[in-house]
Amino acid sequence: MFLSVILFDFTTYWLHRASHKIPLLWRLHRVHHSDTTMDSSTTFRFHPIELVIVYQAGNIVAAGVFGLDVTSLALYYFFVYIFFFLEHSNLNYPNWLNNTFGLIFVLPEHHRVHHHKEQFYTDSNFADIFIIWDRIFSTFKLIPVKQMDYGLIEFEEKNKQSFLYLMKSPFININKIEPDKHSE
Repeated sequence: MFLSVILFDFTTYWLHRASHKIPLLWRLHRVHHSDTTMDSSTTFRFHPIELVIVYQAGNIVAAGVFGLDVTSLALYYFFVYIFFFLEHSNLNYPNWLNNTFGLIFVLPEHHRVHHHKEQFYTDSNFADIFIIWDRIFSTFKLIPVKQMDYGLIEFEEKNKQSFLYLMKSPFININKIEPDKHSE
């Protein structure tokens, strides 16, 4: 069962990374990054199409490829949502946690970097449970929390924080291609 959680986490690392690099997926995923103040409610700020098409379908394919069962997927979601709440929280944790557990697991200090307004930092720290994926694949970055500026520039206006706007935002100017910073 533990190996199953590792394999699902490995899969979602790559799905998450693809959501930042493939323009169509980024249009959906940027809803999650639109939050200008990060707290545990950011855990729920996803476009429903992204959740179904990217993550649910991706994990079903991973289950087929790795031969994992539904119970393993349920166990993964149990653990990942605990991590989601913790890593999106605005709580401050002692430094010793980052220096010990933070070598293997994603902690809020890691994930806050991922929600930084500057794309250089946004395109890092993709892991959900095991930060080792970012360390292995050279996508790990860390900066002091005091330097964090959350959200995306395009969502700074208050009217662009409404639920309705966020749901339609991936389809606004659909013919406009995002800058090359989202492609490798």
